[in-house]
Amino acid sequence: MYKRPITAKQKRILGFIINYLNKNKIAPTIRDICKYFKFASPKAAQDQVLALEKKGYITKIPNSKRTITLTSKAIALKLLGVIPAGKPIELEEFLESEIELILRLKKKYPDAYIVKVQGESMIEEGILDKDYAIISKNTPVQTGDIAAVLINNKVTLKKIKRIGEKVYLVPANPALKPIEVTGDIYILGKLVGIYREI
Repeated sequence: MYKRPITAKQKRILGFIINYLNKNKIAPTIRDICKYFKFASPKAAQDQVLALEKKGYITKIPNSKRTITLTSKAIALKLLGVIPAGKPIELEEFLESEIELILRLKKKYPDAYIVKVQGESMIEEGILDKDYAIISKNTPVQTGDIAAVLINNKVTLKKIKRIGEKVYLVPANPALKPIEVTGDIYILGKLVGIYREI
């Protein structure tokens, strides 16, 4: 069994493959990968793709140009993000334990994804910096629920509070004040769990 961990370079290549498939609906060729990463030769790209296949992130049919497909292990990478800054975690930061976690959670919450918490705005709800928040996209969000929301092009994790026609994003930290929503707000999903590595 091939047990060596995925390298930073291989994670960047896997990220390129994922994005290419999402955008073009077909897999990149070895030459596409070689050109993007400025490898000296196609063989260098081929070796990295072969390593990804051995490590269980992709499958590839021999002697065919565009037959790279993602395994469930790689699909899990697409479901991880970071909150509240709204910037995706770089693939280099992923750990094997995080990948296995999302695969287990997808069985319980098929519509769920994981975001990595940044900051201490929800500490009184037991949500700490660097925790993993499990967000369900299709679970209805009621007043009093904690949700991931997009506001002013930023993503944040807050408790939703509705008073009449007004909506507030309420932190669980006495040092911070509620945010009154004055523009558009898009609820990305309801918090259904927290995972913390010990």
